Amino acid sequence: MKNNKWKKYLTLISLILIGMLFFTCNDKTGEQIIGSNPEIQSLILNYSQQNKSIFISAEVVDPQGKADIESVDYYLYYKVADTLETDSLIHSGKLFDNGENGDIIIDDNVYSILFNENIEEGVYRCITQAFDIDGNESELYSKIQNATTNSPPVIVMLEATDFFERGDTLNFKIRAYDPQGLDDIVMIKYDIIYPNDSVLTHSSFVMSDDGIHYGDEYANDGIFTVAQPYGKTGKNQGVFTFRFYAKDKADATSDTLKVSATNPGVTVIYPDLTDTLQCGEVMEIKWQSAFIDSLKLEYTINSNVINPVYYEITTVSTTDTTYNWTIPWMIDSEFCKIKIYDIEMPDRFDVSDNPFKLEP
Repeated sequence: MKNNKWKKYLTLISLILIGMLFFTCNDKTGEQIIGSNPEIQSLILNYSQQNKSIFISAEVVDPQGKADIESVDYYLYYKVADTLETDSLIHSGKLFDNGENGDIIIDDNVYSILFNENIEEGVYRCITQAFDIDGNESELYSKIQNATTNSPPVIVMLEATDFFERGDTLNFKIRAYDPQGLDDIVMIKYDIIYPNDSVLTHSSFVMSDDGIHYGDEYANDGIFTVAQPYGKTGKNQGVFTFRFYAKDKADATSDTLKVSATNPGVTVIYPDLTDTLQCGEVMEIKWQSAFIDSLKLEYTINSNVINPVYYEITTVSTTDTTYNWTIPWMIDSEFCKIKIYDIEMPDRFDVSDNPFKLEP
């Protein structure tokens, strides 16, 4: 009987202790609530060789909301080389989420700071920790960044189109190297200098090494490719210059590779009008051409049909750029155009853009 009585007392005491523990864990007035600690989800420690700066950025969340976060502290350590065992604390303080001090966006739960000073080469280690207003704290989160002199990429031309006609596609292949590894290359871009010295740039003027785009055959083999089309109605002819350059993650730029490609052709400069001219008047026909020996000039009076009929005006040397044409009599049409083409290769031609009217 005594043993049974003691067992009852022990059971009662156990239930009381369990109840006290349960109410303590769920007491909303207590100092700590299970699962209430802030958490650092990611940490960025980035060295910019171009700006000689260090950027620290930590993404922090708190189960009770952003207003519960009191501070996000950091400790930045430095050592001269990765081979050394010890490092020294060079900066400490708080990260910001106010859109200032290097922070980019206000109140986005990303706390940052930027050191715009002459950062020395070496190894940097950052430790961060978040605290809330109740005294809860996150686990420590750390990151290491090597701040070393970056070498720019090197590019070598493997294949380049040097002669093309209107409507052709120009193909270029470049082998790229980078002392920091192929993954350090961000892009290879190019621009085009036209025969009239104007420069064309576009966001799409990039080369590919993904084995999919721009005619590239094999992904990540260090050979970058582009297939650049030139339209059939292009109004430029002569020597085109293509300038290629590579950039890496530190924004270091390679030397520029220049290659030239020749496009023979002709472009009608005048007429380019919708005026009305009288038969018997003199029209000064003007054109530009390159890499062509002789040209034939023709006119049509039915440019509004699919296959207009052209009549010969004359044949000229390409040392000339103008011809005074006496308009024939007895023409009455509002669909007149001028055509100029290479005698040796008639596919090299141009037609005046707009029809003009001839009347007796």
